[in-house]
Amino acid sequence: MVTIEQKLALFSKLMQQDISDNLQAGRAQIEKDYRTKRVQQEQNSREHANKYVNDHKKAIDMKVSQYVAKAKLDSKKIIMQAKADCIDMINDMLKDKIIAYTKTKEYDESLKDQLLSLQKYFTDNDNVTIFLSPDDLTTQKELLLKSLASNGISAEKIEFGSSDHVTLGGLILKVKDIQIDLSLDSLLENKSDYISQLILTTIEKECEKLEK
Repeated sequence: MVTIEQKLALFSKLMQQDISDNLQAGRAQIEKDYRTKRVQQEQNSREHANKYVNDHKKAIDMKVSQYVAKAKLDSKKIIMQAKADCIDMINDMLKDKIIAYTKTKEYDESLKDQLLSLQKYFTDNDNVTIFLSPDDLTTQKELLLKSLASNGISAEKIEFGSSDHVTLGGLILKVKDIQIDLSLDSLLENKSDYISQLILTTIEKECEKLEK
């Protein structure tokens, strides 16, 4: 026969076992919940970290792109200014050489030949105007008149004047609606595109050498 003491002992044992089982189950659930939350938290942390890194990488890439674009633009401006300076410098040198040429005997003869090549326009019926540079109008006019006379050309209807289109040398002939431009200014202007392109090509080749 089971005594009360034995029943109490059995009940106590059963209670302890039940409590132990509940504690183990609760602990297991807590550990499971903790692992789940830790994994989720780690995932969230990685996502935040990746987003932070990506955002900063984008910002850095954008800054780098801006710096590169600005550097390219600045370099392009410097090169364009260098090209313009070179063109201006070459044009000034050419003008100086042309002016020096107009002080030579060769130029004197060339100017006479230019004028005589236009003699078919010197008729008794039409007034002719010869435009010279201010310097040539002072120094060459009488020599040109003598040259015309020595070649049997009457200068009665030939007038000499100056024009803004003739500053370096050469001449412009105007008769009726005809105008023939043999000025050195016009020659230089016609060659300006070729000269500019030649300078630009040379500069580009030099830039390519520096980049290698």
